[in-house]
Amino acid sequence: MKSRLSKSSSSSSPSHHYVQSTMNRIQRIRNKPKKLRKYLPPPQQKFRPPTPIKIKTREYEIPKNLNKSGSMLTDTIEKSNPSGKA
Repeated sequence: MKSRLSKSSSSSSPSHHYVQSTMNRIQRIRNKPKKLRKYLPPPQQKFRPPTPIKIKTREYEIPKNLNKSGSMLTDTIEKSNPSGKA
């Protein structure tokens, strides 16, 4: 009887712990999806604007380089064109 009682008590304590752990896991799982659902949409919206902003910055940077190189090219072309025409 003592061995049975000890086994029952030992088995009851792990089962209770298991129930607590499962409940904690369920609570964590239930809490995590809500957080993920809240966090997932904003990152997409945040990531979408930066891509155009990055493209704009790249577009602005490229035109500046093109303008600098273009101005030099136009200067060389203007210098070479008159000589070619003349």
